Amino acid sequence: MQRFFLALIVLMAFYFPVASHAQASYYTTLHTFNYGGPLPLRQLINDLKGPVFPGKEPFALSHIDWELGVQIDSGWRVGAFIRHDYYTRFTPDTVRLMHQDKNDLSVDTDQRYDLWLKIHHLKADGIRLHTPLFMYDELKVRLSISLFHATGVIDGEISGQIDTTADSFSGLIDLNYLYDQDRLLGRQVESPVGWGYGIGLEIQWHMTQSVDVHLQLKDIAAQIRWDKAPYTTAQLTSSTVNFDSNGFIETTPALSGFEGYKSYTQELPLQSKLQFFYQLSEQYGLFAVDEMYATEHFSSIGLECWDGAQTYSLGWGIRNQALQLGWRNESFRLNISFDDFNQKKLKMFGLEFSLMLGR
Repeated sequence: MQRFFLALIVLMAFYFPVASHAQASYYTTLHTFNYGGPLPLRQLINDLKGPVFPGKEPFALSHIDWELGVQIDSGWRVGAFIRHDYYTRFTPDTVRLMHQDKNDLSVDTDQRYDLWLKIHHLKADGIRLHTPLFMYDELKVRLSISLFHATGVIDGEISGQIDTTADSFSGLIDLNYLYDQDRLLGRQVESPVGWGYGIGLEIQWHMTQSVDVHLQLKDIAAQIRWDKAPYTTAQLTSSTVNFDSNGFIETTPALSGFEGYKSYTQELPLQSKLQFFYQLSEQYGLFAVDEMYATEHFSSIGLECWDGAQTYSLGWGIRNQALQLGWRNESFRLNISFDDFNQKKLKMFGLEFSLMLGR
């Protein structure tokens, strides 16, 4: 299927300019935003193994979208993209218990762990069409339509309670999730394939000589339809579990419920980016940005300066205390953000890259 999308883009790359007698430009864009929440990114990737004890942040996320395509001078674009999304919300007790288990740490005794973990994951590729709706001097509006071919999914939640004593624990955990691979219980399944769509909108408004507003909305309406997707709905009981001499869990929990395949519609969360820019002088300007994924907001403020065709930016993330650096010219754009110079402590990393050839 990836070969089909690639062949389609190559065909359009030659057909669009010829059919419209227009000049073609070729582009690539990359946007990735990664936030580890209660733990450094390196420790999350390494299955929570590491020395840092989890903080109180109730979520973590990762979003990657890479696109490659062609644009004609009237503003139409068509491109192929690859997209990966991970988004999880959880209680502090959940990530604390998982961290203790993965690092072979003794479980706290005489405690009640309130467990809740909600997971959204998507792995997909596809084609995306960008079309201008309104193109005036002060106001520009563009629409994007994405066709998804999805091969990876986790969508569902885990909830329950575990009570610990000095030598045992008891509890009940409910599982209700859909997946392409059963990483929790190890069930052998056939990987599903999903098809879907996504609609986006981009608005650029030159309000005054000094003020500009730029709004990007992604997945305003977006969903993936999965046929014959594996799922598990079950209860996990642990009333007969004991601790060993070191305080570690020894258990073979009992599982009861249903495993099967079903058709399912996965809804994609809204993403947005709102930017305000105020020009102070011929060389300097101020900006404020709010980025949102689902219900999570990341705001930043900063300064821009330009020298001829070159523009430089320096920003600061309010929520995550991240440093933001940027540079762009007529054809190239690069923005990078991070919250720590030490790779082992890095909790947030973002990268935006775009390149246009043939202008």
